[in-house]
Parts: sequence; C-alpha cells; structure tokens
Amino acid sequence: MGRKFLDKTRSEDGELKRRWAAALTPLFMERGLRNFPMDAVASELGVSKATLYKHFRSREEILDLALLLKLAEIRRYQAKLSDPTLPYLERFLEALQIASSELTSISTLFLADLNAMHPNVFQRVRHFMDEALAALGAFYEEGIRRGELIQVPAAVLVLTDELFFAKLADPDFLQARGLSVQEALDAYFMLKFGGMFRRPLLDSPQVNRLLSSWLNGKKSGEPLAGSTPVIHQDGQENGRENVQEEGNP
Repeated sequence: MGRKFLDKTRSEDGELKRRWAAALTPLFMERGLRNFPMDAVASELGVSKATLYKHFRSREEILDLALLLKLAEIRRYQAKLSDPTLPYLERFLEALQIASSELTSISTLFLADLNAMHPNVFQRVRHFMDEALAALGAFYEEGIRRGELIQVPAAVLVLTDELFFAKLADPDFLQARGLSVQEALDAYFMLKFGGMFRRPLLDSPQVNRLLSSWLNGKKSGEPLAGSTPVIHQDGQENGRENVQEEGNP
C-alpha cells in the first residue's frame, strides 16, 4: 500500500539520481549486490527508504543507471582507438589503458550477482561487448590495410576477442580459476599485443619504451606521454634514421 503512494509522488530529479548511482557504483562493484537491499542502499546514501523510493522504483533501476554510468566511462576508449591524430600503435595502448583502468574496479562477485539476480540489466554488459567487438574489428581492418598488423583476416582477430569476452562475461569461469577481471584483461592484451603486431615494429627499442610507458602509466593512472616517437613498418622513426634490428651492425 505504501509503495503505491510513493509511486504517485516519485521525483524525476535526474541529476540527483545520477549522483546517487555514481556514489553507489564503487560499493556495488567491490562488494556485490546481495548485501544491498533497498534499506541498505538508503543507509549508504544517508537518506530514508521512503526518500529513496521517491526517486527509484527498485534496486534494479538503481543498478541499471549505475551500470550505464560505468559503461560510459569505459566507452571513452573508443575515442582513442579511432583518433586519427595519434599513431596507430599508440591508439591501441591509449584505448587499452582507459579500458583497463576503468575495469579494475569491477569484481567477479559483482558480475556473478548481477547475472544471477538481475539478468535483464546484465544484458547491458553483453551489448557493450558486442559494441567493443565492432570497434576493434574496424581498428584491425585499418591496421591490416596499413601494414601495421600481421596479414590475417580481421575476422580472425575479432573472433579471438569474441571468445575471450564471452569468458570474461562469465563470472563462474573467472572465479573457478581465481582470476579477477583486471588480471584476465592484462594477460590477454599482452598476448594479443605480442601476437598481432609485426615483428620489426615490436622489436624496436622505441616500441619497448612505448610499451613500458603504457605499463607504468596504467599503474599510476597517468596518460601516455605525447612525445613518444612513432615507429613505422619500415623501421623508421618520424624525423630520424632507420632503427637497426637487434643483432645487426
């Protein structure tokens, strides 16, 4: 009876709802959902349960907004991946840094609870992964066309991502192997990086420095240095002479 009355007086203060959802997101991501019924959610926000119901009909509505906000943060990688002002390799590493830093806070516990308790909201995760596969496919096709990547069909590279993302979205798979989302991503993209870029590019000292810059930046949360030299397939660095391969005089 009380719930019906509150529905009639529900507030549409979108900014307040976003602030609340953003404040709750780290808690959900770290601790999962089973310990957060609506009264616990209200307590974390410092409001009454009645006040909370004036803005949200259910916990699922809160979760849906929280997940939308989180995915929007992760989605920033797309701008880097398609940025024509950046060297191709740096676009990949910049995009990876953004995605990796945002995914760090997502626990397998949260994914498991979301999938089990709110499967409709969990579908947003699957849709996001489909979107990411399309963006990566376009990136791979460009790299193959430009000679930056090994000459294999882009569809094969996307397939490896699709298989990995399917397991990444399966919390049971990660939990059974003692892997966090972050650990799985880091390991996968290091393998991906070493396997799809052409060897002359990867063997150059400049690229090793670029990769080290990414790893250090990922740990510190700082962006890659904009002054990193650009290495082309022919082994030349912008404005400098050819890079000698290791072992050659």
